[in-house]
Amino acid sequence: MKRTSQGQHGLTLIEVLVALVMTGLVVGVTFQLFGGAIQGHAKAERLTMALLVAESRLAEVGVTIKLQPGTRRGQTRGGYRWTTEIRPLNEKPANDTTPVRAFAVRVSVIGGRDGDRPVTLETVRLRPRKRDE
Repeated sequence: MKRTSQGQHGLTLIEVLVALVMTGLVVGVTFQLFGGAIQGHAKAERLTMALLVAESRLAEVGVTIKLQPGTRRGQTRGGYRWTTEIRPLNEKPANDTTPVRAFAVRVSVIGGRDGDRPVTLETVRLRPRKRDE
């Protein structure tokens, strides 16, 4: 600040411009931080939804989806693409007399946006052995 001959204080044009630039930088950084937080939250929501779809598909195996080898694919109304793979856990040895048969089940779900990583859940399910197995 400069003093005028009458003792008045004031800001020079350069001081005002520096203050405006600094304020602009602070506001810009703040908006970037909030924008990143919002994007992170949206991505977390998409991953959570993909996990819920995967859990739902996994729960259907053996109930509404027959427990037999094969691959099924589909898409939800929300745009989540899923794949359910069922395969025998091991081949049946000639002298196997166990009353159940084991299957490996894998469900993968890809979120509604390109670039989202897939959510994959795996488990083993058992079903009673059929007479001809």
